[in-house]
Amino acid sequence: KAAFAAETVFCWFPLEAAPADLPMDTRAKLDPAGRPAPPGGWGRDAETAYDLGVFENLHWDRYTEADRSCFLDGLLATARALPDAKILVRPHPAGRWADRLGHELAPFKNIVQPSAAHARTALAGGAQLLRGISRVITTPSTVAADAALAGAPVALAAPGGASYQPLPVLDGPNAWVAFASGAPYDPSVLDQFRSRVLVAGDGAPRIVERLERDLVATMAKPS
Repeated sequence: KAAFAAETVFCWFPLEAAPADLPMDTRAKLDPAGRPAPPGGWGRDAETAYDLGVFENLHWDRYTEADRSCFLDGLLATARALPDAKILVRPHPAGRWADRLGHELAPFKNIVQPSAAHARTALAGGAQLLRGISRVITTPSTVAADAALAGAPVALAAPGGASYQPLPVLDGPNAWVAFASGAPYDPSVLDQFRSRVLVAGDGAPRIVERLERDLVATMAKPS
């Protein structure tokens, strides 16, 4: 586990949701501030830009080639089955795995795929994009938390373990197509996920308040 030199480590989850194997010195530094909201806050746009948003971080070594093949199979099956659906495929800005899919995705006019370089420099981050997306499929990542905060039905393209329960996991192309087609989705799933893994409210003001309080305390100390 990584060690933190900082005296305070801001996190967006409540202390009871911290990993059980987290070192005690790190646990003592945690300040559950919550997830900072993007510009404009969380929520949904009046008009959607995309019927489906697909996000990946498949560069990570936790994934096998079988995981990557299953992801691609699901994406291609969805694009074929729903030719009128506008699909956004967003590579991880640093990992860039989906950048290599140009050949496979070229036949599908319903897929929009900005490059990872574009994602790194775009003014609108991933959290802001979620406001204009009807449904979200993502590999296990913070995108799942942001989609839940935005109120967008979200499903996982690969198992994420206990941390992501009770979000549904798509176990094959048919499940991808069914989810993207608008299969019934219980909104209480998002409520359960949010309440378990996220501190409610905007984390940014809490972080600023803590920094200000620590700064005042530091300046009050005798030199």
